[in-house]
Formats: sequence, structure tokens, C-alpha cells
Amino acid sequence: MKLLIIFALLLAACSVCPAEKVLFAGFDASGTALEAGSNPYAKAWSELLDKMHGGEHVFASIINEKGLANGAPVIDVATRSFNLLFDHRSAYDQAVKQKLALQKDKLNAILRAAPPSHGTEIIGFLFQAAKILEAYPSSRRQIVIYTDGIQEGFDVNLARMRLTDAEFSKTIKAEQLASRMPSLKGISVWFVTGPSMRNQINTNMLLRMEEFWKKFMQAAGGDLRSFAPILANYDE
Repeated sequence: MKLLIIFALLLAACSVCPAEKVLFAGFDASGTALEAGSNPYAKAWSELLDKMHGGEHVFASIINEKGLANGAPVIDVATRSFNLLFDHRSAYDQAVKQKLALQKDKLNAILRAAPPSHGTEIIGFLFQAAKILEAYPSSRRQIVIYTDGIQEGFDVNLARMRLTDAEFSKTIKAEQLASRMPSLKGISVWFVTGPSMRNQINTNMLLRMEEFWKKFMQAAGGDLRSFAPILANYDE
């Protein structure tokens, strides 16, 4: 009897356990990626949420020129883990699916109402995400960024920079000295590079963007899993 009671208590405790996985998604709202009244990320966001099966905490933010100054994420939703003692699988799966479906509609409305921004503070977004993910040290932590990869901020503007290794190293060093380098240790990061309305974007520029972010992630302690037009090598 004592063993049954202990087992029941352990199962009940799972409903308040830390999230198994914490995902933070960012969506480029700059004028080169987002047209007023549109949401080019609807399909990608839906597909990403479809990869969630319960036991996750999901955040999402718009990436504009404000960076860390954007405040709280526009999406903040958690689903508890499946409890073998109290849950029925089909009912649990349906409840998770319904909860996440609401987030699909919510972000769609937010992005359609968002005016295209004048910049893309990807570094600021990474800082915001890293600060929040610090609270989940025992969870699998992930960041997925939907963007053309061009950081356009006050301190770092890749669109106006010579895209050389020497310039990348100089820029990253300056960010470290200014304490603007996010701490991404233990965090996996994916860049999903959708179509850009910037005319000068081409293969070479995207390859140089990838090289910059590889160096940046290495300096920040993060694990850049992919920089591709699709969400590649994603860990569900």
C-alpha cells in the first residue's frame, strides 16, 4: 500500500514538474520580411507547434528594432506533461492540440496587426530569449528564429558592414566588451531563412550571414543547429 501511495504521489508531482522542453521562437517583423497586414510565418508557426506534444513551455516574440526593450513575449503558453495515473491519452492529446491551436490564431492576429519595423535586432532578441531561458536550467532549451538573418541594429548592422571574417571578429569582440553578448550555453538555435524582399540578398550574402552567426553562437556558447530555408535537424 505504501508503495502505491508513493507511486501515486510521484505521478501527481509530474504535473508540476519543470517543462521538459522550453522553446522560444522569434519572427522578423522588419520591412524586408513583413508586409503590412500579412503573416508570412503562419504555415511555419503552425508546423512548429505541431511538433509540440505536451510537457513544453512555448514563448514567441516579434523581432523588430527594439530588441530587449520589447518587454514580455507576445506568446507565453505551457502544457503540462502526460500523467500516467490521471490522464487518458486521447483526451490529453486533444487538450494539448486545442491549447496550441489558440496560439496559432493569436500570433497570426499579432503579426497581421504589426507595422513593419525599421530594423531587426536579432541580437537583442537573443538576449531577451537567453534571459528568460535562464529560468529553465534543467529543461531542453531551444530558440528558433524566422528571419533573413540580417541583423540591423544601432550597434551592429550587417546590411552596412563589410562581410569579412575580420569584420565579424571585430564586431563580436566589441559586443563582448560592451556586455551585449547573450549567454546561450546549453541552448540549441535554429535560423529559418525565409524569402526576403531585400533586392541585394543573394546566395553569397546568405552564406556570409551564416558564417557570422556561426562565429557569434560560438562566442555566446550556443549550438547553431541549422541555418537553412526550412527548420532542419529539429529535435522534437
